[in-house]
Amino acid sequence: MSEELTKEIIQLARLFVPDKSKRRKNLYVRYMGASWHIRSERDKKSIASYDSQKAAIDNAKLKLKLKNATAVIIYNQRGRIQEIIQ
Repeated sequence: MSEELTKEIIQLARLFVPDKSKRRKNLYVRYMGASWHIRSERDKKSIASYDSQKAAIDNAKLKLKLKNATAVIIYNQRGRIQEIIQ
């Protein structure tokens, strides 16, 4: 395994390991009920909800920049990670 690939894997793993310093600010796009929701790592409530996944992803990307978030983690309808945007 190359050194570059190892660094990338470690960087992705840091997105999912519990953050005791509370500096990490991931945003999540998930399908719940009949709509797509954006929620932050610390909040149990949704920040916003949308009818389409594309609208939720576009707004999450905007919030990524505005809220100085670490990453946007997008789940598909089955609850599996579809994409990670940093």
